[in-house]
This record gives sequence, structure tokens and C-alpha cells, in this order.
Amino acid sequence: LSWGHRTSHAITAPEHWAVLALSSCLLVIICVLVALTCERLRLNVASAATAILVFVFGTGLFVYSTYWASYSHVSAAFAFALLMWALVKGSVGATAPPALAAGLAACLLVLVRNIDVLAVGFLAAGFVVTRARSSSARKALMELWSVAVGVVVATTIMLAYNRYATGHLAISSYGPEWFHLSLSGPAAVAFSY
Repeated sequence: LSWGHRTSHAITAPEHWAVLALSSCLLVIICVLVALTCERLRLNVASAATAILVFVFGTGLFVYSTYWASYSHVSAAFAFALLMWALVKGSVGATAPPALAAGLAACLLVLVRNIDVLAVGFLAAGFVVTRARSSSARKALMELWSVAVGVVVATTIMLAYNRYATGHLAISSYGPEWFHLSLSGPAAVAFSY
């Protein structure tokens, strides 16, 4: 690794291999979390295997964790799988979701990409709907306290960093830049495989 002054922002070969190694380890952990989630949902083996294959290959996760070394994609997928496992564990069982796992996963998910707060909301809504069948929706909402704390902590860190980096309070770290969407852009991404 280069510890001296860098003249470029390019990733060095050792950094690339380190990210690949970490990403590959996370990929294995993600597969285990998805398998545990499927087991908790009492899915048969074929359905569980399909879920793992779709999660890994249907999302581009395999490529990001084994070739492109995109650690942000892999860490977001890990946080999603961990939050999904924690909420399913709580919604299927008679206990609250594991607070530490759910809170850390929600925090990491929002820190990696702030738009993933929508994924946290989607999983939380699924938890409340499922949990409300066996108890009350109010109780289910109370059991999501660690998820709410994780989102608040991540949002606070993100806003503080963006304030530091841009000099003003901003939700997006892109500053004044905007995403320019055109009709051809989404189609090119959707059919890029």
C-alpha cells in the first residue's frame, strides 16, 4: 500500500485486492443471512436457493463483490440482508427483532447511500404489517426503536459531514449537482445486461 503522498485518486493494486477480499467475505455472509432469513420464513430448499441466486446474481452483487471491487454496493447489500434477517426474525418469532443488529444495519444502510432510507422504510413497513397480525401495530412500531435510532444517527452523521464538506447544510453530498434523467438513461441501465 502506498502510505506516501498520492498524486492520483486511482486505487492501487493492493487496495483493489483488499476490497475484493473483503467484498468476497461479505458476499458469503450475505448468502448466509439470506439463507437464515429463508429458513426463518420456512421456505423449502428450492425457494431458498432461488432467493439466494436472485439476491446475488439478479442484483449485480456477484460482479460488484468479485470483479469491480465496489465495496459500497456490497456493504449496502450486506446491511440490507442483515436488516432483513433481523426484522424477519422478529416478525416470525414472538420476540422483538435483535436491536443491535437492526439498528446497526439501518445505520449502515443509510450511511452508505442516503436513498436507502427508502429500503429501511420498506422493510420496516413489512415488519409492522406482518407483526400486526399476531399483536398490535403499535407494539410493532415500538419494537422498531433501534431501526429509528440507526436512521437518526446515520442522518445526523451525514448532515454533519455534508455541512463540513460543502459549508452549508445539505442532504446530498453532491452539492449543487443534479441527476439528469432522460428517457434513454433508465432504459440503457435496465437493458445493460
